[in-house]
Amino acid sequence: MAGLALVVGASGIVGNNLARHLRERGWRVHGLARHPPNDIDGVIPVAADLLDAASLRAALHGLDPTAVFIGTWLRQTTEAENIRVNSAMVRNVLEALSPAGSVRHVALVTGLKHYLGPFESYGKGKLPATPFREEQPRLGIENFYYAQEDEVFAAAKRDGFGWSIHRPHTIIGYALGNAMNMGVTLAVYATICRETGQPFLFPGSATQWNGLTDMTDARLLARHLEWAATTPAARNQAFNVVNGDIFRWSWMWTRLADWFGINAEPFPGKGIPLEQQLTGAGPIWADLAHKYDLVEKNIDRLVSAWHTDADLGRPIEVVTDMSKSRKLGFLDYQATDDSLFDLFARLRAAHIIPYTAMTRHPALSFCFENFFRKTGTHFPDHALAASESNVEEHRLVIALQADIQTIDSVAAAGLACRDQGRAAIGRHQRQHGIGGVGGFAAEIDPRVIMQEHAACENRQQKMRRLRLAVGVRDLPRLDGVEGIAAVRIGAAATESPEG
Repeated sequence: MAGLALVVGASGIVGNNLARHLRERGWRVHGLARHPPNDIDGVIPVAADLLDAASLRAALHGLDPTAVFIGTWLRQTTEAENIRVNSAMVRNVLEALSPAGSVRHVALVTGLKHYLGPFESYGKGKLPATPFREEQPRLGIENFYYAQEDEVFAAAKRDGFGWSIHRPHTIIGYALGNAMNMGVTLAVYATICRETGQPFLFPGSATQWNGLTDMTDARLLARHLEWAATTPAARNQAFNVVNGDIFRWSWMWTRLADWFGINAEPFPGKGIPLEQQLTGAGPIWADLAHKYDLVEKNIDRLVSAWHTDADLGRPIEVVTDMSKSRKLGFLDYQATDDSLFDLFARLRAAHIIPYTAMTRHPALSFCFENFFRKTGTHFPDHALAASESNVEEHRLVIALQADIQTIDSVAAAGLACRDQGRAAIGRHQRQHGIGGVGGFAAEIDPRVIMQEHAACENRQQKMRRLRLAVGVRDLPRLDGVEGIAAVRIGAAATESPEG
């Protein structure tokens, strides 16, 4: 049941996605951070320094959250300092809330360093066997994750609330200025490689290149956090949380290269760390930001090369078991390549990375062939030959010229650059971004293009026929309007959208 949530670390990759999810689910949400976000509808920002106990008490005075979600930490130079600082932040928050007596559940997000060890001894020494399971004991070394857990356990004993511990693998999600954000880091790196001709080289170890691994989508993690907070069987339990698929980087690296329209270089047997590859890249990114009018010109606000190097440089295979959550009813799944593609598309829509060359997504040729073969529609050669400079100039790849009346009477969708259509598409882009296969899509959306057919009694049947003919999947709409998503066909628009 939805209640009043306090999201600690609301500006980070975990908290930002969680706050959005909880609001969509009807929770009242306060977002606590030193610089809380103000762009999440309905989230009440709370600004405070978690290391300043007195100011934190003042900031939280009068708040009576039923659930507290803690997903923040500060990196220090030694593990001893990590323990001192990060345990204090957890302790200060829970002590500040203790007098109100309103808290019923506290969720703490840590990670796989619980099994792999802290940064000073990451992936070294004697480690538990993979796949990692929650019942495996703590390592016999200092670890700030253990210290954070102990603060939660002590406060729960004092105040009587339930708790859950969440151990994700590398988290994929939208957040800027985050200390550990591999997805954004790889997007910036791939963009620089494309723009400069620098080879797109896997920066990690041969073990990671060849071995199996998994990751965690921040959106799935948000659902897992809410699930644990509202499921009695999950009370006082620790959980691993990953997407549910496994992959090898030797496969994924080519997928990423295809998305950005570049070549994945053969793995030389030993990776060159990103910190080395991106040395001196600050001015290059600043020039790109100026060229494409990107919103963030400081590469250090986007890239966490040290963390990506640590994850991709591990000397052991890392796979995580999710059986405990599955047995208790959490069955969500997310394909990791789609997680990355969704993130890249959102970064483009937010002008964090530029719209540039046409993407070579593996499904692109299928979509072209299947769509035009079944509809008998001619796609203009000039659109296919749209130059990179054209796309760069307009930062838009949504022009689709197709007359698909041959499918059935509902499919009169000429999506060229007509005045009314262009304005509608521009509004849709600003509201929802352009996501999906290859990071660009012309979305045949009945709200925009097929409005004249919305009242047809047999509309759903015809839409199914259209999906079948086009060979794409459908996505449900929150407002109940059925949409056709991912006719992944793009070309340079003839004009830039307004606004």
